[in-house]
Amino acid sequence: MAVPSSPRRVLLCSAAKAGGEIYSATWDPASGALGVLQKSVAITNPTFMAFARIAGNTYAYAVSEATGAGATVSAFAADPTSGVLRLINTQSSEGDAPTHVSVSPDARTLAVANYNGGSITTYRIDGHGAISSPVSHIQYTGHGPNPKRQESAHAHSVRFTADGRFLLVNNFGLDQILIYRVNQGTAEITPHTIPLWSTTPGSGPRHIAFHPNGRWIYCLEELDSSVDILQWDGKAGRLTPVSRVSSLPKDFPQGIAFSGEIAVSPDGRNLYIGNRVASDTIATFRIDHDGGALTLIQLASNGGKNTRHFAIDPTGRWLMLCDVASNSVVILERDAKTGELSAPIHTYSLESPMFADFLPV
Repeated sequence: MAVPSSPRRVLLCSAAKAGGEIYSATWDPASGALGVLQKSVAITNPTFMAFARIAGNTYAYAVSEATGAGATVSAFAADPTSGVLRLINTQSSEGDAPTHVSVSPDARTLAVANYNGGSITTYRIDGHGAISSPVSHIQYTGHGPNPKRQESAHAHSVRFTADGRFLLVNNFGLDQILIYRVNQGTAEITPHTIPLWSTTPGSGPRHIAFHPNGRWIYCLEELDSSVDILQWDGKAGRLTPVSRVSSLPKDFPQGIAFSGEIAVSPDGRNLYIGNRVASDTIATFRIDHDGGALTLIQLASNGGKNTRHFAIDPTGRWLMLCDVASNSVVILERDAKTGELSAPIHTYSLESPMFADFLPV
């Protein structure tokens, strides 16, 4: 697998008790090692980021998972060599505890999911990376069957399709993926004629991952540590369920482990899920190249506790894990042929790491 020779930077979000920081570090794709973690910018409780390239420049967008006036999304100009972030502007997320942010493929629309607020908000992005005042805001109501975790609607993630025509919203509290049409000129969203797909009641859909072929979507169900395999019809804007598998062993007790993140390898051969709490593992699946079915082939140690987020490096050789409960960032190596993961190769200390990813160049 080719290793890029150009320098890369990683951005990492720390929800430190003192308030929060975004750190940057150099990345060595040959050894999987991080350089010294350097504070890039202070920001309240940063828990998720998204990146964009506009007219040759790199931009980063971060949510502050707070309440009231502190619930915001911020735009930064990012130097992909130094990792320095320069604040451009900040807007209200229009709801409490924004937990996820996504940028459309054309870098013209930004979407935010407000977890506690049970809502989503969209914004326009201008040619200099700044985000507009809110364009569309959708408030959800209702609840799911789990009285402790689904007592109300919880928008957990927002993802644009590869062509940018649709926005998919995982509503954790309602056990739904909602489908919206995107006006790519204005950033306005409207419910699609096929407005949603409902998952198993009480499962808690958290995040989704697209296969590189654009036809298969994998939906991570947090509450029962399972994943739904879905067919995506990009022309019609329709989700069709195919099958459902667990990310835990068959005899594992239900309701005591919860999943955190999901990702497909760049080569499309493997899918990975971060199991948390009672099972600190990374579930490794082989993806059937004909129909997208999943086969669990490994439960690798995550080298810490509670993997909230992880990222696969651009070469597909390394996984970078944010083990929030053990205050550690852990690097695992991926076998290019089998997809299986190594024991931890590197471990770095970072208070409450919530997110890590590689700046685009």
